[in-house]
Amino acid sequence: MPDTVKTRVLWDDLPADLRAEIEHVLGGGVVSAQSQAGGFSPGSADRVTTADGRRAFVKTVHRDRNEGAYELHRREIDVMRLLPAEVSAPALLGTVVTED
Repeated sequence: MPDTVKTRVLWDDLPADLRAEIEHVLGGGVVSAQSQAGGFSPGSADRVTTADGRRAFVKTVHRDRNEGAYELHRREIDVMRLLPAEVSAPALLGTVVTED
């Protein structure tokens, strides 16, 4: 099994315009974020809460840092869109894909 990533990008380290796009998807400004350690991608993995109390798990990855992880995230989005409602899994609230 591959080693887990020791250092992830933190929520506060994401570009401000990307955080704003994510907040738009979530329907409100993020007031707290807990970045998660470990994992298999150098991208961020954050538990966030918006001003109105909505909670979400946000994952990001930069294609230039890890092309493989970027492609895995894209496939995960495709699979989540196909899951029927009766599957016990967190809902896909939305996606943001940028040129970066």
